[in-house]
Amino acid sequence: MEDSAYRFGDFAIWPSERRLLRDGEDKPLPPKAFDALLLLVRNHGRLVSRADITRALWPDTHVSEANLTNIIVLLRRTLGHDSVQTVSKSGYRFTPVVTGEPGIHQAAYASFVRGKELLSERSLPSISRARDHFVFCIAEDPRFATAWARFSLHPKP
Repeated sequence: MEDSAYRFGDFAIWPSERRLLRDGEDKPLPPKAFDALLLLVRNHGRLVSRADITRALWPDTHVSEANLTNIIVLLRRTLGHDSVQTVSKSGYRFTPVVTGEPGIHQAAYASFVRGKELLSERSLPSISRARDHFVFCIAEDPRFATAWARFSLHPKP
């Protein structure tokens, strides 16, 4: 079960087990709150619109905005207030750095994160070093699709 979780801060979320742990201690969440957290974690750092969250949690059902607001309040109470950022009139963003993904070896994921950081520098040397990190990810775990995608987008300079 070691490599089957998203990891962020003191937390780990196991999608297949529907478990959230903080420092090894279970932090139970109601089903809709767990689903909302998983959606936000899978999109960490990106804006997820209120409409997309509502559609994911309550497909084919009309619910008031208060339902989503209550779930966000519960997530902030569980994870810390700054963990879910509100983007006024748009949606929410999960702000903690995610340091692991289910099924991906920790070393490969750490190298992937470093590669993404290097790409943001936008210089030829940093792109070359980022590419080396993506090659490591692929060698470590050939099923790491996101590393393959980054690698193919940034051919050798």
